[in-house]
Amino acid sequence: MFEIRKEKVEIVDDLGNKKVYEVGPLTGKYLEDLYYVMEKFSGTNTKEETLSTEELLKVLGTDASTKLHKLVLETLKLSYPDIDTIQLDTFASQNLFKFVEPMIKVNIPSK
Repeated sequence: MFEIRKEKVEIVDDLGNKKVYEVGPLTGKYLEDLYYVMEKFSGTNTKEETLSTEELLKVLGTDASTKLHKLVLETLKLSYPDIDTIQLDTFASQNLFKFVEPMIKVNIPSK
C-alpha cells in the first residue's frame, strides 16, 4: 500500500561485532523538534567527525541535545515497538550520533 522509507544503521559493539538496525520515520508531531536540531547542527559550522561527542553536545547546548536524544529515542521506539523503553533509552544514549544522519535521511528525503 504505502512505501515507508527506512534507513540502516550499523553499530559495532565493544567486541567488534557488527549489528545492523533499521529505522523508520518519526511521526509529524516530532518534525518541529527535528528542524530545530538540524538548525542547531547547521549553526555549528563543524562536522560531527571533527568533534568529540562531549564537545558536540556542548556546542549544541542543553535544549538541542535533549531534543536530539528524544528524537532518536522516539525513532527507536517506532522502529522497535516491542523493545523495553528503558533499554531503548540507554541504547539511544550510547549511540546518539550514529543515528543522526539516518534519522534525517528517513524523515527529510533529498531531492
